[in-house]
Formats: sequence, structure tokens, C-alpha cells
Amino acid sequence: MNRWTKIAIAAGFSLASLSGIAFADMFQMSDKIDAAVREFKGTEFRVDQLKPSGAGDLEAEATAAKGTPDVKKLQEAIHANPMLMEQLEAKNVEIENIVSAEVATDGGIVFYTY
Repeated sequence: MNRWTKIAIAAGFSLASLSGIAFADMFQMSDKIDAAVREFKGTEFRVDQLKPSGAGDLEAEATAAKGTPDVKKLQEAIHANPMLMEQLEAKNVEIENIVSAEVATDGGIVFYTY
């Protein structure tokens, strides 16, 4: 193999291992996110479905995370915000499938389902 092919392969392995770390951290919630969800009064939110990155079995991770105290706390925060609940239900989002969330730079919230 030539030098550039070896570099490209090494870079690919590095990125694959880093993306696994990023997805693992996705299921760790914080009190800041829970508070943002409870107090959310806007309409700017997004719901993204998690997809496997090739670095691991994301569905298995999401299923395992579903029963964790952090995910339950997030779902309780959603239930505590009737306006948000109504908006999520209008988009046919099942709260039980939300496994993570983050506050976007514009102040909106991104919810992750699987």
C-alpha cells in the first residue's frame, strides 16, 4: 500500500473509535438539560432519530439507557411541561422513546429517540 492509503485507513479507524465515545456520552443527562426541558416555553425544538454509526450497536445502547435514572428523569421533566408535551404529541413523538436531549446553541432543544 502506498503512504496515503495507510494514512486514510488509520484516520478511518481513529474516527470510528471517537464516534463511539460521542454516542456513549449522549446517554448521560445533566440537571441543566432537565431544567431547560421543564422550563421550555418555545416552539423551537427538533426530534432526531438515532442511527447506528457503525461503531457499535446504538439500538442496544438506547434500549439499555431507556431504564436508567437519567432517562427517566428526562422523561419526567418532559411530562412536567404540559405545553411541550402537547407539542411533542402533536408530532406523534412517543415520550417513552426519548432517550436523550441537548440544548442547541439557539436555545432550542434537540430530543433524541431511537
